[in-house]
Amino acid sequence: MARNSRRGFVRRVAAGALTVAAGAPGLLAAEQRSKAHRVTIAQLRVTRSVEDNLARMKPAFAKAAGDKAQWLLFPEGMLSGYTGDFDQGEVAAAFAE
Repeated sequence: MARNSRRGFVRRVAAGALTVAAGAPGLLAAEQRSKAHRVTIAQLRVTRSVEDNLARMKPAFAKAAGDKAQWLLFPEGMLSGYTGDFDQGEVAAAFAE
């Protein structure tokens, strides 16, 4: 099996995300739908601690801003720790922050 390059993966993920976003009315302005978008992907360790996960996310936001990215992608369940027994209030507060 051929090995996928990181650049190829990013292009496929970004294209898929933009396809979904562009199909959602009002999510992107019409002029943005036809432009290329810069994406930063945060490959971070996810734990069961919402506080620790949020602390790992903050530098990724700064990096994305430095990259002039319009999109920042995190692993699934980044805040909650990808577990079913998380505190929804704690995750909501972290998300708001």
